[in-house]
Amino acid sequence: MGEAGVVPPAALCRRDDPDVTLAVADAGLATINTVRLAADVLAAGTGPEPGPGLVVVLNRFDPRNDLHRRNRTWLAEQDGLSVVTVPGEEALLRRCVAG
Repeated sequence: MGEAGVVPPAALCRRDDPDVTLAVADAGLATINTVRLAADVLAAGTGPEPGPGLVVVLNRFDPRNDLHRRNRTWLAEQDGLSVVTVPGEEALLRRCVAG
C-alpha cells in the first residue's frame, strides 16, 4: 500500500484481477514510452498467467495529426496492443470494456 492508503496501480490490478485494464495516454509526444512503461508495470509480477487485457486509450486523438497517427500505428502493430482513440471511437471503447 502506498502513501495515505493509495494502492499502486499494478498492485490494484493483481489484487482485483480485472478482465480489462485501461491505460489512458495523450496521443502526442512521449506516448509510446509512457504506454510501454505502463504496460510493463501492469504485466510485472503477474506470474505465469497473462495479465488483464490491456486497452490503450489515446486521449485527444486528432486523425489529422501525423504524430498521433504514427503513435497509434506503432502501438498496435509493433507492440501488439489494443488501441482505441477518443474522440472518435467511444463505441469501440464501450465494447472493449463491456467484454
